[in-house]
Amino acid sequence: MTAISVALATYNGERYLEPFLASVRAQDWEDVRLVVSDDSSTDRTREMVAALWDGAAVHLNTAARGVIGNFSNAMTQTGGGYVALADQDDVWEPNKLSSLMRRMQECEARQPGAPAMVFSDLKVVDSDLNVLGDSFFRFTSKSLKASAPRDFLLSNHVPGCTMLINDALMRLALPVPAEVMMHDWWLALVAAAFGVVDSVEEPLILYRQHGANTVGAPMTERLFSRWFGRLGEPLRRLDSCRRQAALARNTLLAFRDRFGDTAPPAVQATLRTMLDGHTVGRLREIRSARTGETRMKAAIVAAMI
Repeated sequence: MTAISVALATYNGERYLEPFLASVRAQDWEDVRLVVSDDSSTDRTREMVAALWDGAAVHLNTAARGVIGNFSNAMTQTGGGYVALADQDDVWEPNKLSSLMRRMQECEARQPGAPAMVFSDLKVVDSDLNVLGDSFFRFTSKSLKASAPRDFLLSNHVPGCTMLINDALMRLALPVPAEVMMHDWWLALVAAAFGVVDSVEEPLILYRQHGANTVGAPMTERLFSRWFGRLGEPLRRLDSCRRQAALARNTLLAFRDRFGDTAPPAVQATLRTMLDGHTVGRLREIRSARTGETRMKAAIVAAMI
């Protein structure tokens, strides 16, 4: 059976690590290899990995890399092949890897040698694994059908923890540029531009939400709300669009810097429009895209890029 490497990026993950690793061990795919990049944890994360998974390859970052650098390092340390990305606090269904690999093999049969990424739906759960939503994609504006480059121009659709990627995508996408928003957005954009993105509709992960997922509202937003009352919400939305546009532009610039004129001609044309063109052209590029946003927000973000 083909080996699948699980690229796990850890940081102070001892609280949920044991059930996660147990769920990986319970996979119905036989050849599963664990590769860990630890971002200088100060708890018992590394000791727990060693105790719970004999033979795991654990790589300690001598300096903190952050989420993007940590995942990029974890993927690099796998050495290639088929790689499933993993979050330290989730729980996998037993058929996660086998289901994703079947879809991957279908993609590779359609386009032999192409970079490929497949992903799945997931269930959103609380810290105790009580189900909050039985389908991430049904209850968000993200799309399981996102697959074209234009779908990933403004934001990402694919949670990294659901991804299975092949060696061709690894070689093309790594290392992940430090200036992009997140590693999963970058991988999805590269796969869509050069190869295949496909999905499995079944939820294959319990996607745990807990206190560490929550970030407090910025001070500027609280001041807007206090000073302007009902004006606060529109101003917050406008500020959110502005920040998203900046992130999208940084990601597209990183893509153009990395691939230049090696990208497919249609992708190059789209990049020119999004980065150097007029607002009308950018709106035309995204009008048929699955942007993961409402039409109004997508239009505002595109106009600001």
